[in-house]
Amino acid sequence: MLPDRLVAEIDHAPASDVSLQQDVLTLEDVATFLRVERTVVEQLAQQRCLPGRRIGTQWRFHRAAVLAWLARTDATPDCDISAPSTLQAPSAPAPPVQESERTPPPPHPPSRSPLPSSSLAGMRGRGTEATATEPTASEPTASEPTTSEAPPAPETKPETVGTKPDQPRAEDVALRRQRVLLGARELTLELDLFYTRSDQQDIQLLPETTGVLPTLAQQKQQTFTSLYTARVGLLNNLQLVASVPLLLQTDTLTVLNTERSHTRTTGGDLTLGLRRTLLREGVGYPEVIASLEGAIPTGQSSYGVGGGIALVKSVDPAALFANVNYRYTFSRDFSDVTRLQPEHTVSTNIGYALALNDALTVSTSVAGIFTPRTEFSRAVLLSRERYSLQLGLTSLLAKGLYIEPTVSFGLNGPGSNVTFGVNLPYTFMP
Repeated sequence: MLPDRLVAEIDHAPASDVSLQQDVLTLEDVATFLRVERTVVEQLAQQRCLPGRRIGTQWRFHRAAVLAWLARTDATPDCDISAPSTLQAPSAPAPPVQESERTPPPPHPPSRSPLPSSSLAGMRGRGTEATATEPTASEPTASEPTTSEAPPAPETKPETVGTKPDQPRAEDVALRRQRVLLGARELTLELDLFYTRSDQQDIQLLPETTGVLPTLAQQKQQTFTSLYTARVGLLNNLQLVASVPLLLQTDTLTVLNTERSHTRTTGGDLTLGLRRTLLREGVGYPEVIASLEGAIPTGQSSYGVGGGIALVKSVDPAALFANVNYRYTFSRDFSDVTRLQPEHTVSTNIGYALALNDALTVSTSVAGIFTPRTEFSRAVLLSRERYSLQLGLTSLLAKGLYIEPTVSFGLNGPGSNVTFGVNLPYTFMP
């Protein structure tokens, strides 16, 4: 049921605010007619309370369906505009019949023979107001054959407008790392495959007879990674994320013209995280999402814990996003310097996802990673600022299954870094 205040505003809304001569209305047209904010109409449509249909990235509404929705004062379900869009669409009622669509009566009704006086007396006895020239429908005349009354035609309902989608849109899939998109008991399984090649320089501390000698070392790394991720909707605004990688890594370290190469296959750290929506998007402000995560080593690595904040703002037909994260690593000292990790890490990411239609979205983002100087017994990790550019394309492959090829380039540093990847997220809808 609509709030009384909103109903009162609708009752006094002049028809001149919105052109009701058009059968198809936009989001702004409906908001002006209802005298509410645009986001209120959009959230009602996303919850399938207000009948509408999303075409590409735009909402469209049928005039008759909106008017019929307003008339359903006793059948309209309660809708909370602060709740996520997980409600099932109610069946849309039949649109009201316009006065111009009614069948006009015949201009000259056929003449009928007068009824006998006994019939008139009987009708007066029942308190009717029939006359001798106007027979009732229940009593046939002499010139009209007796026929059985035809049963009323069953009420037909138009096709429900704005039905609940049976799979996520490409734009939602592209923003799965930014937003909390899964409802309660929804599940997404994801397989990511990456190939990364990087060249970088580090300062190594080599033992000498007179002490420790800092030496510049060149490190080359090739990594094949398969990442397995599960996203589970605990509540409508709370999501659990778990991921674990499997790595095939080849490290080549060159120190004083001496090259050492080592290849290993290992499981990466198990990462567990929670994501929660703190503030939903509205007029003039973005959606705010908080995250908390921890890293549990599965081999020779270090424990870590961190958190972050993400902002998402829809600017049709695109969605802008930005986030910042901090991670503290309980860095352990290893003889293998390629396993060393900086103690403090700050990462940022800013970009956009542009929806071409419900099944295709392109995305671009720029990421930055900042690490201060960290000293170990055998090596020193210098402070570093690394920036990268990532391009992605999210496309529908099958029902519930998307494919997302990506490429990422390093933008700075004495070394180089490039990553090619393909992601395959599959969402199970309840």
